[in-house]
Amino acid sequence: NFPTPVLLIFSGSGNRLLAQDNYLVRHPVLGQQIWFIAPVMPDFSQGQHLQLHPDGSRCMYYQAFFS
Repeated sequence: NFPTPVLLIFSGSGNRLLAQDNYLVRHPVLGQQIWFIAPVMPDFSQGQHLQLHPDGSRCMYYQAFFS
């Protein structure tokens, strides 16, 4: 458990959408973990809705919450 909850917001390709679900994440230091990931709205005030992914698609935004 974290002493303070942590919310990660990250982006991915608009060509491959992730559904709200549990995902197996493999990390070289943290090992294997299950993360609950959910899509979220981009921050329009920061222009995130205009952000392009390196593959040319519009970025999709997701969150993972840890407590």
